[in-house]
Amino acid sequence: MLAADLRVGIIGTDTSHATAFTKILNDPTAQDHVAGAHVVAAYQGGSADIEESRSRVEKYAAELPAFFIVSQVEIASGEIAGGSPAPGMEGLRIRAERAHGKKCERCWNYSTHVGESADYPTLCERCLKAIDEIERDGPIRAGSASL
Repeated sequence: MLAADLRVGIIGTDTSHATAFTKILNDPTAQDHVAGAHVVAAYQGGSADIEESRSRVEKYAAELPAFFIVSQVEIASGEIAGGSPAPGMEGLRIRAERAHGKKCERCWNYSTHVGESADYPTLCERCLKAIDEIERDGPIRAGSASL
């Protein structure tokens, strides 16, 4: 298999390693990037016997949309209706569908939270946090020590 064809799956999303490895593998400018490799799937997991492992899965799974460059990722256990088998990853099924919610006019991600803010009704929750920070701290100006 050529590196250009290397599709990687992350097994276990209960530690920061899942997101750290995904960043390295999906960023061609990263020092330890493997040429041609991309993380294309993640298996939600961890150790069912260790409470810390079980409780952290959702936290790290929430970071997956940014890595897959999609608006939403849902990780489910069990059979997925309409899911397709992931080649080379036995037991993993993937289903793609239109994201829920409305499109944020700032970042273009779809979110079910667009429209919740009276001040910025066309922004998602992530962009609202960014706008709040800008309004609180003020914009960063070229040549400032904050850059």
